[in-house]
Amino acid sequence: MMSSRALVAVLAALTITATVANAQVDIRTSSCPSIIREGQTGACVSSLQSLLNNQGAGIAVDGDFGPATLSAVKSFQSRSGLTADGLVGPDTKNALYAAGSPAPPASSGVSCTATEFANAISSCGFRAQPDSKRVNMLASIQRLGGSAVISSKRELAMWMAQIIHESVGLSTISEIGGSSASYAPYYGRGYIQLTGKSNYQSASTAIYGDSRLVSNPDLVTSNDNIAFDVSTYYWKTRVHNLSGVQSGQFGRTTVGINGGECTAYPARACNRCTYYRKVLVAFNINEVANCAGCANC
Repeated sequence: MMSSRALVAVLAALTITATVANAQVDIRTSSCPSIIREGQTGACVSSLQSLLNNQGAGIAVDGDFGPATLSAVKSFQSRSGLTADGLVGPDTKNALYAAGSPAPPASSGVSCTATEFANAISSCGFRAQPDSKRVNMLASIQRLGGSAVISSKRELAMWMAQIIHESVGLSTISEIGGSSASYAPYYGRGYIQLTGKSNYQSASTAIYGDSRLVSNPDLVTSNDNIAFDVSTYYWKTRVHNLSGVQSGQFGRTTVGINGGECTAYPARACNRCTYYRKVLVAFNINEVANCAGCANC
């Protein structure tokens, strides 16, 4: 049995360790390594973990740079358009402080289950996709505004039908043949094919506050979170508030994404609505698809 004196000593050591691990320091200062990396421990790592949690990492603040912290760092770097190497140098440190501690987005209260997501894709005739895409999709909607992006499960079904069409069943996030297009390098990327330099600029400014997607448009295809974020941004600003969308006119969402199809390629517009009918069933939404607003479907 441990003596009372030994027990007191152990508890004191644990208290000191916890205090050191949870101490908050500015990781940009000389009191921390110029590069914080896996395997390191202490107050600098603890502060790094807190900064990552401000961005939704949900990791333990224990002062131990282990696999969970490494994964959180790489995820943050990818979302921020940085090299996802897990090394926390000046660029990553500055990005963490610049990101701050944002207020939580308004929750839309809208979701879909893994089964609904899988059934939506398969019912449209495409191969299965990993459930991580559903998780990333829903996280992006919340990150960019929640109910200001998608306000009902019916709208989520509209969104799902459109990204199934745009990305060939969520299997590609780069326009086929885009690199040889006259508008390259700003050809279609993302689950809703973001196209044109002005659209890349507006998305980059809104999401990051700079021009990184114009300087390096391939960032959109480098990470699934970025691919969803630019698409979510586009829906929020170009589709969500269009007249007719909130009352269930699916065709109006097509107008917001590729209105030229409504007259020039009506079969393509109607194919989008065919997907919408199937997604409504997959999402267990008991209503008839309203394809009004684009072509005569």
